[in-house]
Amino acid sequence: MVSIGDTKTVIILGEFLIPPDHPFDNVAFWQHGQITPAMFIGRIEVTYEYKDNMYQEKKMEFRSAYIR
Repeated sequence: MVSIGDTKTVIILGEFLIPPDHPFDNVAFWQHGQITPAMFIGRIEVTYEYKDNMYQEKKMEFRSAYIR
C-alpha cells in the first residue's frame, strides 16, 4: 500500500507472477516506486508553488498503471 496524506493505493503483487525472492523488503522511491530490480509500481508526482521566497510542495500524488 502507498499512502500519501489520506489517500491510500493498494496494489496486489500476487497478480503479477513475481517470484517470491524478487520483491524488495521495502518500496524504493525517488521518481518511481521500485519493488523488484526490474519492476516499478508507479510514480510520485509533486506540484510546487513559489511561496515565502521558496518553492514549496503544493500537491503530491501517486500514479500507478496497475490500478483497476
